[in-house]
Amino acid sequence: DTARKNDVSVLATDVTSFMTENRGQLPSASDLSTSSLVQIATIAGAGEPTIDTAVFSTGTNCDEVASARAYAITVQLESGSEYCLGS
Repeated sequence: DTARKNDVSVLATDVTSFMTENRGQLPSASDLSTSSLVQIATIAGAGEPTIDTAVFSTGTNCDEVASARAYAITVQLESGSEYCLGS
């Protein structure tokens, strides 16, 4: 679970970097890379997270607060619970 949470943190940093380089525009799931991740193999733009697939959604954050620059990255932990990090 620690490695998955770290992977989500790396993805959140990548989102921030993308936004900085692209005048605040959010990336799409396909703009994010898994090359530096340990446990997450795929980043999906929709669907349900799994232990190796993170879901990157835009428009709302983890608390479901809507904003044009809000995002959430969610992955399933081994316990079956979901871990979410976002704006």
